[in-house]
Amino acid sequence: VQKYKARIKAGSDPVSYEWVFVAPQADLYDITNADLGTHGAGPFWEISPSDSIFAQHFSPARTAPSPDPESIDWLLLMPKTGTTPTGIFAGVDYIQRIATKGGKAPLTPPTSLTQTVDVIYKTVFRFTKIN
Repeated sequence: VQKYKARIKAGSDPVSYEWVFVAPQADLYDITNADLGTHGAGPFWEISPSDSIFAQHFSPARTAPSPDPESIDWLLLMPKTGTTPTGIFAGVDYIQRIATKGGKAPLTPPTSLTQTVDVIYKTVFRFTKIN
């Protein structure tokens, strides 16, 4: 899921709310649909305690609109500065989120500051090593 929370919309009078992205929370599956690991805030991907990677955005962020207008953008990330990818992720230079389906914040704005929503999505993550 993509997690969103309500916040006060800047400059709104009377007060109105909008959705803001908080974090991803996902189970990872391989091509055979076997459960592999987790993906979460940071962002990070972990297959086991010895197979993990943390990522960060480029500055400026490198995104592309999904061909599906109902889906979150495609995204290019790099390993997080100061961290070392381990195990299967050792040497990864880029992380791509592609082929997204779903995950966008609801079109209907929140009605209170306490609202949160989890939006289901599917994607392909591609981990690339440059030789």
